[in-house]
Amino acid sequence: MSDGIYVALSGAIARSEQLDTVANNLANADTTAYQPRRTSFRSVLATTPPRGDLPPLPAGEIRTVPVDRFHALARVGEGRFRQGTLQQTGAELDLALEGDGYFVLATPVGLRYTRDGHFQRDGSGYLAAPDGARLLGRRGPIRLPGRTVQVSVDGQVVVDGRTVDRLRLVRFPAGAGLVREGTNRFRCSQGGVPSPVRVRQGMLEQAAVSAVGELITLIDIQRSFDALQEAIRAYRDMDGQLNYVGRPG
Repeated sequence: MSDGIYVALSGAIARSEQLDTVANNLANADTTAYQPRRTSFRSVLATTPPRGDLPPLPAGEIRTVPVDRFHALARVGEGRFRQGTLQQTGAELDLALEGDGYFVLATPVGLRYTRDGHFQRDGSGYLAAPDGARLLGRRGPIRLPGRTVQVSVDGQVVVDGRTVDRLRLVRFPAGAGLVREGTNRFRCSQGGVPSPVRVRQGMLEQAAVSAVGELITLIDIQRSFDALQEAIRAYRDMDGQLNYVGRPG
């Protein structure tokens, strides 16, 4: 079989991975503070070791053909930060971030990071996400010992006129290794650095998905996929002709 068919097949599979990513972004267009994912590609010439195993890939990369040939690798990961539109809700405990940064949550499996600012009081009076993960301030989980809650632009939490804490807000440099869990939570082995983002009370950030941009990408994927399918058919026909010519008369 021609090596060319593996190259074309590899490209088609890589584009299929990209299609899944775009579909997931569009499906989360109404998810609070959702950051779209991106698929990137790189080409490699794999060399199979003597024992027959292909070398392991970096985290997040997908091998498109399990053979020792030139092929594409697809990587699904986080794109550049995009600010979503802020929508007024009027809810006292809804918080939105303006700028590149994350809230910090304490969960049973460790610290998690999110831009989803839909919070509520839990049964013990702490500020928490709907699943019970507690929002952290600089002193730890934030308790609300009163009725009226005000959150300033710089993250000061004031309850009944008394400052109780300041939100712990962090950002991560490029390549810090954020790993998504679910739709809009992340974990990271690094702790992040303080972020000077602005906090907007009574608002939530909408998904940073551009429906038009994603649809344009879909069109590009379809055109590329069609071309790759044509290439695969052409290589198959070529192989068939070579086999026919090579038969004994």
